[in-house]
Amino acid sequence: MSAAITRHFVSAGGRQVHYRRAGSGPPVVLLHESPRSSAALTPLIKRLAGRFCVFAMDTPGYGGSEALAARRPDIAAYADALAASLAALGLARVPVYGRHTGAAIALELSRRHPDVMTVAVLDGYPLFTPAEREEFEASYLPPFRPEWSGAHVAWLWARVRDQFTFFPWHHQGPAARLPFGPPRLATLAQVVADFLIAGDGYRVAYSTAFRYDTTRAAAELRAPSFFVAMADDVLVPHLE
Repeated sequence: MSAAITRHFVSAGGRQVHYRRAGSGPPVVLLHESPRSSAALTPLIKRLAGRFCVFAMDTPGYGGSEALAARRPDIAAYADALAASLAALGLARVPVYGRHTGAAIALELSRRHPDVMTVAVLDGYPLFTPAEREEFEASYLPPFRPEWSGAHVAWLWARVRDQFTFFPWHHQGPAARLPFGPPRLATLAQVVADFLIAGDGYRVAYSTAFRYDTTRAAAELRAPSFFVAMADDVLVPHLE
């Protein structure tokens, strides 16, 4: 029987931070992609809970975690916020796994707070050219504005579907089509649900990740790190 996943809050930096916890043993910290929550990490939590005490954190502004105060934070602000959360939980010298935006936060944590972590596992760590970063920040993240008609929900469903069909999702055509199909409807529904929770704030950490010079940062790692990616990662054209 798999370990039960429980949900908790911890106060850190004057904010409430939500996380999922499961298992027992040495601690390990998991960080999700944008615009998801730690719910996206449920399969991994279950896999690891048999050997570890898993802490899957909600990024500030996503899931149940309160947003950072700054309107336009940088990735360093998220790394510092994570360090404060880990300190509040009494966690030090822990392995940290991050996916996409979570991978960028984990890498920055290793640069700014190297004593906090023992190893970083960076899943789908994005490497974009300066031109790509500029374009994605400008076009990948349109405002999300609810409408009385509910039309925004249909738009959002199509937006999420396209995200798993093309990269970038707004370049819809043969050249941008991904070499795999969209996930199951249940998975799409979960992504949409997390998106709705974040609201228009979904753009904040996303934008931060696009502004982050991931190539330069990767050359300044201060913890042992593993760069990994799944075969069906939407960033597969950028992970070579």
